[in-house]
Amino acid sequence: MAEPRRIYPVLAFLAFASVIDTALVSPILTNYAHSLGASEAIAGFIVGLYSIIAIIVSFPLGYLIDRLGRKNAILIAVPGDIIAFVIYFLAPNYTYLIIARIINAFFDAIIFPTALAFIGDQFARRGYPLSIFYTLVSLSIIVGAGSSSVITLSQGFRYVFIVSIVIHVILFSLVYFTAFKDIKRAKIGDSIKQVRANLRFLISASLTMFSIYMFIGTIAGSLGNALRIVLNIADQIAAAQVGIFLAITSLIGIPFFFMTSYICEKKTPLLTLFSASLIGLIASIALFENIYSYLYVVAPLLGIALAMAYLSSSYVVTSVGGEGRGTASGILQIFNLSGVALGASISGYILNLWGPSYPFILPAIPLSISALLALFIMLAQRSRLE
Repeated sequence: MAEPRRIYPVLAFLAFASVIDTALVSPILTNYAHSLGASEAIAGFIVGLYSIIAIIVSFPLGYLIDRLGRKNAILIAVPGDIIAFVIYFLAPNYTYLIIARIINAFFDAIIFPTALAFIGDQFARRGYPLSIFYTLVSLSIIVGAGSSSVITLSQGFRYVFIVSIVIHVILFSLVYFTAFKDIKRAKIGDSIKQVRANLRFLISASLTMFSIYMFIGTIAGSLGNALRIVLNIADQIAAAQVGIFLAITSLIGIPFFFMTSYICEKKTPLLTLFSASLIGLIASIALFENIYSYLYVVAPLLGIALAMAYLSSSYVVTSVGGEGRGTASGILQIFNLSGVALGASISGYILNLWGPSYPFILPAIPLSISALLALFIMLAQRSRLE
């Protein structure tokens, strides 16, 4: 059995690989679909199809992670993703991209929840490992988005998927040859029992992540167009500004992973869930009031809120008993994806209806609710202890 310190390289690479394909593929997929004959509407459908499939399958696949065990789940999911990348690479027309997108979403819905369950299984004190995990996730997003542009400009769209294949082959080999503690053969009743035992914390974590991800969806769906209208700049420049915004957000958040992990272990994750929602709410209002504050005020605030929400919600999920960690992680993933999907679609409609500032008040509604819920649960828990 591997010692926890020997597991850190596996954890680090698992974190990097769990989102690298999304970071590599997302910036190019619309244009790649256009190059294969897709209209703008079809290209948008192909991009959004990932979230639709993942939302549908996340709960049953979360239970499957508890049933099969973490190692078996990874060893099944990674080859599935590789098949998707091969189809992306060989696609003669956009119909094949639809097939690849479905396969990619299905198997990706296994990998990230398995990674969280893996951390809960291996480490009694989960704060520091989760900090390492999300630091690598942030770096993966930054490296993946940058590499995608470089590869596409130098080699073309298809070679992005070759890079994804190589990374996933390395991940498969690393997991296959590493011995670690594994939990498997959980019954559905045992998984649901563990989820119910932690239900209040899971509801607070899920609602916080839904709210923060709705903010991210709003940024993805509307910030570029809002900047284009307000600043009167070209589409390419507006898109670049959104990329800079997200890069700043990711970099600012890294030190706050470690701070949040300390608070979760010394105090309660409810405190950082409340703080994440409150800071996100301030950022949402600031962007609504003054869209010019998007880089120097909103990006840093959202980076802090994201770091706190990621770490604390994952801390809650990994605190669930071993038989239910995969199921709880799958539930959390449903809320994440739903927030992005709703934020992107509703904010675009609001922008067209009312103008460039109004989409950014949208996340304020769920953020207010999630902040109040975390505060209420925290105060109720304190009163019982007294």
